[in-house]
Amino acid sequence: MRVDEIKRMLVSQREEMEEFVRRERIVPRESENNIMNLMSLGGILAILGVRRSGKSILSWMISGRRRLYVNFFDERLSDFKSGDFERLLSAARQL
Repeated sequence: MRVDEIKRMLVSQREEMEEFVRRERIVPRESENNIMNLMSLGGILAILGVRRSGKSILSWMISGRRRLYVNFFDERLSDFKSGDFERLLSAARQL
């Protein structure tokens, strides 16, 4: 995947998620503040839960515009390979 294709996909994913959040009634949760406190400690954060429990929305809400959010279930990434991560990071930096 080329960097310009990745950039278009990242912009598209952000626009789709912003539209979803605007359209749906998203209820703020207490856990957002707890997670933000955990994130300030550094390290890796894993968000686990049953299917359709709101993990993606929670991830989006806490990431805001400060962090990169990538939906790897996007069909446009079906041929994404480990070698594409550098291009992904390059595209994110350029955006």
